[in-house]
Amino acid sequence: MPLNVLVPKLTLKSAKELANLHDMYMPSKILLKNAHILLENHKCETCPDLLAIFKPYKTASNAEYQQTWYQKNKEKRAKYNKQCAEKSEYQESIRKNVHNHYWSKKDEKFPPHPPSTDLCQHIVSDFCADTSPEIFEESGCAVCGKLTPI
Repeated sequence: MPLNVLVPKLTLKSAKELANLHDMYMPSKILLKNAHILLENHKCETCPDLLAIFKPYKTASNAEYQQTWYQKNKEKRAKYNKQCAEKSEYQESIRKNVHNHYWSKKDEKFPPHPPSTDLCQHIVSDFCADTSPEIFEESGCAVCGKLTPI
């Protein structure tokens, strides 16, 4: 395949590799279009000796890729799943031990008993006293005018 046909289809990386094969200098920060121009105008003694051979390239669909990946890694996945199962059993036994130890040391029982009527009355009367209007009333200071609680 002649270079003038091949070059427009090349990426920058493959254009640099091709320039290296032809002993051409190509700056490291060259633009793709400039690399194409350099290669299209190139003539050398080794060009007739070089031959490009192409093979069809088929991209696999995502499903095909996953299927081949699963088939290649079947043993690794089985080993990993076995390790995960062993870890989960171990973690579950540790969790149960910690749970039992915690509840054995705890003096309180859950749920707690309901509060007595005296305690309920005390809670309500304290709430009413804390939220009464007298607590929130403010008046202005005679000297500076700043609002302060009465």
